[in-house]
Amino acid sequence: MKNRKVVWKALTALQEEYEAKWLAEMSLEGWHLIKYSPFRYTFEKGQPKEYVYKFDYQTQLKDKESYIQIFEDAGWEYILEYMGWQFFRCEPDNVITPELFTDDESRIAKYLRLIRILGSVYIMIILISVGIVFILIMTI
Repeated sequence: MKNRKVVWKALTALQEEYEAKWLAEMSLEGWHLIKYSPFRYTFEKGQPKEYVYKFDYQTQLKDKESYIQIFEDAGWEYILEYMGWQFFRCEPDNVITPELFTDDESRIAKYLRLIRILGSVYIMIILISVGIVFILIMTI
């Protein structure tokens, strides 16, 4: 039996709840997330466990160790980081707070960080598209 499994799944930052639920279902089957790259989830086989998965988006952590320690003190296990996305999980019975953020201000700050980066990407896509259209028009 294989100890690792790779699953390709196209999810976006806007599907956070769906992704968390799917990862929890994989853990119930004994497949626990150990690595992520775009649309590629790597799992390791273990005992089936009930986990809750949550994510944070932080691109400029000044003291990552302290940041992680805050969540670990609240019962969360830090799994990995990918391009600013921080992946956490916990066993529902062993966590002090069932959410990574307990106040609206922190939740809003997370989504503002995400909007800033996504907004930049969308603006680049629009500018590139306009440039391509302009080039095509000029060659006709």
